[in-house]
Amino acid sequence: LNTSNRIVYVVGDFLYRITEPLLRPIRQVVPSIGGVDISPLVLLLAIWLLRSQLRRYGPL
Repeated sequence: LNTSNRIVYVVGDFLYRITEPLLRPIRQVVPSIGGVDISPLVLLLAIWLLRSQLRRYGPL
């Protein structure tokens, strides 16, 4: 991506700012595998598990 393009930079910065607070704690616990950061995958898996549990036990 060409980050010197203002629109690309703004979008990338926005995505970084909204995801970093969620990914930072995961990165501290889960090591990268072969230099690949798997924290987004761990976060998606956690969200999926949470959604499935909420659907199962649903609102009271």
